[in-house]
Amino acid sequence: MNKTISALAIAVIATISGPPARGAVVLVDFQQALNSDEIKRALGNDVAFYLSGMTTPTIQKTFQVVGGRSTTIRGSGTPQKNCLRVLLKVLQTLHDQARRQGGNAVVNIVSDYKNKEVANSSTIECYTGDTVMAHVTLKGFVAVVDQ
Repeated sequence: MNKTISALAIAVIATISGPPARGAVVLVDFQQALNSDEIKRALGNDVAFYLSGMTTPTIQKTFQVVGGRSTTIRGSGTPQKNCLRVLLKVLQTLHDQARRQGGNAVVNIVSDYKNKEVANSSTIECYTGDTVMAHVTLKGFVAVVDQ
């Protein structure tokens, strides 16, 4: 477990030097997080995830917008570890929504904290604060893409 968490910590870039202050934004390297053993084990490979601006396979069909959010109010460890834990929960939600709609991907994923979209082709935002240890909100479109 510690080995997995240590590997996941590499996938996080803090936007400030040192530990994030209250109310800070932690940028999570999305591809590195997806490549972690913990996320691969939890999600499998039947649904792919693509941030807005990422190159995607040909999209055959799109479905509804889906979203997911997760917050932890008590966390042990660093803000980066807490962010990775909540990111996994959000990805599980998106994964389940894609499968229910018949998709094999979630595309054009953006961070959507407090309904403020932030599109980035390599990172997602995780918010930390006084009472919230980590919070991630994402949304995107369920799609069928070429495999």
